[in-house]
Amino acid sequence: MDQAAFSEYIASMPAADERLLAELADCHAAYPAASAVSFLYVRMLKELRPDQYEKEKKKLLLSIANRPVLQQSLLTIPAFEELPMVEVEQPAVAVTSEVAEEEHELLDELIDKFGTNAPKIKTVPEKPDAAVNYGKDSCVENPELISETLALIFAQQGYYGKAIKIYKKLCLQNPEKSCYFAAQIDKLKEERNNNNKTE
Repeated sequence: MDQAAFSEYIASMPAADERLLAELADCHAAYPAASAVSFLYVRMLKELRPDQYEKEKKKLLLSIANRPVLQQSLLTIPAFEELPMVEVEQPAVAVTSEVAEEEHELLDELIDKFGTNAPKIKTVPEKPDAAVNYGKDSCVENPELISETLALIFAQQGYYGKAIKIYKKLCLQNPEKSCYFAAQIDKLKEERNNNNKTE
């Protein structure tokens, strides 16, 4: 059934009465995820029992996929005509009315609670110990962390002493490049002396 045929069927529904409403209620209880059944049940419930509709509408609207269409149809309910009823098979598992009522009450309660108090994620950050200096550790250099690139960075920043220390350690680690590192150390010492004279 396409959308046009369904709309036509809705427009030519039989007159709303308690018997039809009861059958739709049974069908809705048996197939709560059937959007079309929920749609028809909601429309008829609003027309015949507005008080019950107001109580159950939050729960009923959850099973209707296209709520704007429902809202539009609730505002303009066409006149119903008498059509023969189609028998609906009962589900194999029968639900007692007490259990169903308890489930409805619990669901209504949960929906109301969720609507009034939306859940929030709360995080409690750790409170830092005032006696501990956390910034101190970030300023301490790792003596094992040495590279030619780090020496170049220190030299560019004007930390010639640190750069020279790194080059000396690199000489010990890489004896094959010791001549190159020695030349870099001499170059840094010369730059440091030139900078000291200009200041």
